Amino acid sequence: MNNFLNRLERSLGWLAIGNLPVYVVTAQAILYVWTLVNPGNEHLLVMQPDLVLHGEVWRLLTFLFLIPFQSILWAFFYLYFQYVCGVTLEQEWGSFRFTLFYLVGALGCIAGAFIAGQDLTSAFYLNETVFLAFAALYPDYEILLFLILPIRIKWLAWLTWAQILFGFVMSPWLFRLAILVSLSNYFLFFSESHYQSLSAAWQRRQNRRRHKDLFS
Repeated sequence: MNNFLNRLERSLGWLAIGNLPVYVVTAQAILYVWTLVNPGNEHLLVMQPDLVLHGEVWRLLTFLFLIPFQSILWAFFYLYFQYVCGVTLEQEWGSFRFTLFYLVGALGCIAGAFIAGQDLTSAFYLNETVFLAFAALYPDYEILLFLILPIRIKWLAWLTWAQILFGFVMSPWLFRLAILVSLSNYFLFFSESHYQSLSAAWQRRQNRRRHKDLFS
């Protein structure tokens, strides 16, 4: 996969948007303030596939920057953590790969909405994949949950995956397809490394079993 991404970067590197996480969080903050100043008008910004098909194409963009919190305190923490995750990923990958990750995720969310015919009040899966990518690269990173409880990010990632899996299992097949498409950016970047990790873990387990049988 790295070879594939390297080839893409050589041919499409000009598409990279430097400091994209800063632009994203800034847009999220602006729209959040707009929704506070204009309560009840959030419906003008959400992703509604039928209205997009009737010409309201701005919804393809605006829903990406809506956040799922009304509380100012929770919105602040959400935006701050999105900033930390995004900037760290951009530093780890470079601007092109982060731009590609975000673009594929955005297109996946849009495609998922059309597949399921579902309105989206925020880019939930896109934002979750940014967090999950951060957790995959830095599983031992610690945050203070509720400002007092230190917790490693990998445990929050497992809870997030459990939430996604529950939604997947409880949804009809069309919605399941939409969920998978919405996570396509994560699969593109991490499926190979996760497969290698699982294969290595399986091999270690087999080796331990053979060793145990040999001396039993």
